[in-house]
Amino acid sequence: HRHPDARTLIDPFCGGWAVSHAFTLAGWDVHASDADPYVVALLGRVLSGDGLGEWATRWVERGLFEECVKRPGLTGLADWEVGLVRVVWSFGIDQRRYLYGRHIAGEKRDLHDRVLATGRHPRRARAHLRRASGQDTRLQHMVSLERLAGLAHAGAPPAVADYRDALTRHAAPGTVIYLDPPYADTKPYPGMPAFDAPAMWEHAARAADAGAHVYVSEYAAPAGWRPIL
Repeated sequence: HRHPDARTLIDPFCGGWAVSHAFTLAGWDVHASDADPYVVALLGRVLSGDGLGEWATRWVERGLFEECVKRPGLTGLADWEVGLVRVVWSFGIDQRRYLYGRHIAGEKRDLHDRVLATGRHPRRARAHLRRASGQDTRLQHMVSLERLAGLAHAGAPPAVADYRDALTRHAAPGTVIYLDPPYADTKPYPGMPAFDAPAMWEHAARAADAGAHVYVSEYAAPAGWRPIL
């Protein structure tokens, strides 16, 4: 609504695909990318409509998750499978900490098996079990898997690229650029270098000077930027 004549979105930190998905559904020309090759491989898999195979129902143990975090190249898994394990099975999607604490992992595994044993759609099975037992039946990994499955054919696969390359190629008058970088002073994802937030703001300012409409998701900004939310 802010830029009614704009029809191109640049999303160079497309990780969760939420923004690219929304703009794709609205009919925009979306150029999405991310520097994390495992996340990009995962998105490429689900967007192609190839599905999640056994991973749609498989329980992932803490040991496999930690192998995918520390030694992804030695797991024998495809890149998209590593991406799935690291994204779906991490706490807060931080790709570092296993989703369930040691004190509840066994309970969640039991619930996971009970849901699948019903033969119902997982969402309906969880609701049925909750009504029948009064138990907390939240299984965050199943919610995440359902969301991923719903992305089939929801846009063109993203590219593996540094955000600076995306800005260099696509910053142009009238283009909308949405930057959702790692927040300042947070740990980088496994295998990724520390993020240079000041440099990102400089590149964002140059893109704005070139005539692009630039939006950045952050808690604070340098002088000259205007908060909108």
